[in-house]
Amino acid sequence: MARTLARGRYRLDNVWQQGAWTACLEQGTCGLSVAPGKIAYLGTFEVDGVLRVIQSQAIVRDRTVMRSTDYTQGQVKVADDMVTGRDLAGMKDARRFAQESMGGGGAFVTLADVSGVSFSTSAFGKAIKICG
Repeated sequence: MARTLARGRYRLDNVWQQGAWTACLEQGTCGLSVAPGKIAYLGTFEVDGVLRVIQSQAIVRDRTVMRSTDYTQGQVKVADDMVTGRDLAGMKDARRFAQESMGGGGAFVTLADVSGVSFSTSAFGKAIKICG
């Protein structure tokens, strides 16, 4: 997956499953920097661990069936090993993808500057927690 982003610093705030279950990653996630004129390759985000937590939280809360606009939110800390493919083989694949799918941009692919980050969340009243 590729996205066009303005230069700056970004982080992965949350992961959703089927639009009703979400995990806010404020306890620890990954952040990356995007430089102008470059394609920042993050790697592969291994989402299985986060989905297992989302699913187990839904079971514990008895929220496995959602109706209409219902949703449930939990918290997950992203483990260091959840971003993979940040090696020579991953970069080779990223450059090939950019060359073939992004107008010949393979030469512009660089390994993203990734670091661990945490953040605070706010609450809107007491009913909805705002993640991000």
